[in-house]
Amino acid sequence: MEGKLVVAMVGLPARGKSTMARKLEKAFTMDGVKVKIFNNGKLRRKLTGPETSLPDFFSPSNPQGVALRERFAMMNLEMARGFLQRKGQVAIIDAANVTCRRREAIERFFPETPVLFLECVNSDGEVLEAILHRKASMEEFAHLSLDVALESFRKRIEHYEAAYEPLCNERNQLIVDSFDGKVIQEKLTDSIPHYERLRDVVVTRYVEHLYLVRHGQSWFNLKGQPCPARPSLPQIPDKLPPSRAGLLQSSVPYSQTSNGVPLSPLFSKACPYAPVIGKQNLEQGHGCLRFSRALYGPSVPVLHG
Repeated sequence: MEGKLVVAMVGLPARGKSTMARKLEKAFTMDGVKVKIFNNGKLRRKLTGPETSLPDFFSPSNPQGVALRERFAMMNLEMARGFLQRKGQVAIIDAANVTCRRREAIERFFPETPVLFLECVNSDGEVLEAILHRKASMEEFAHLSLDVALESFRKRIEHYEAAYEPLCNERNQLIVDSFDGKVIQEKLTDSIPHYERLRDVVVTRYVEHLYLVRHGQSWFNLKGQPCPARPSLPQIPDKLPPSRAGLLQSSVPYSQTSNGVPLSPLFSKACPYAPVIGKQNLEQGHGCLRFSRALYGPSVPVLHG
């Protein structure tokens, strides 16, 4: 199909595949390209119960789990093909696709459409740990405690690691460091529609929301002198006024991480901005409210505007 493209995500869980897929979807949509994501995990959660969130469901030695996951994958491929046969231009298959067998099946499924396998990797342990904590807070694990959910997800990753096979004979490949936005490996055999735009999105880091902050008033402000990196504060309020906390609750999304980096330890239960933290939805996943001790020292940051 001329001008059509299938982007098949590849990679272990918690490596940024879905985030990358959403970035591509947003960029293509802004360009007027008809694009849609087909997420195997969402389909599984829609059609099954909590039993498929257990780690053993993802074991390569579990024939029932393998059969169900294969069924969901084929259902999504069917929907993606239907989308492209109508007016769709780019279908994104958001799944692990860690085996050569699965990737070969995807290529066979779209004989007249170029398939680009986009693998996301991330070797930063600190970032990975932050992502795991966010994953463990998903609705899928709502029936489990945080510690049990984390252990369950780590075991799931181990099953995927056992089955993982690197990209090999696929015709079109792009391997990227999803956290640093770097291309690690690139191989193109076919003419790939929208490739320049796709590659630009892959290597571009962006912030969905940006808020400018400054430190609170210091003695240096009062004296009319330039502030050093770690100014002291003349008076620190015991807590933020409830009215300001309510304002921020309605206007500022908050997450414990920003681009996968944990929030500064400046925020604590004793912090005057604790009412803000308490009112924010920690599961929004649109993290952008981040204050750095390296930038502001021990002073309390103040939002303006």
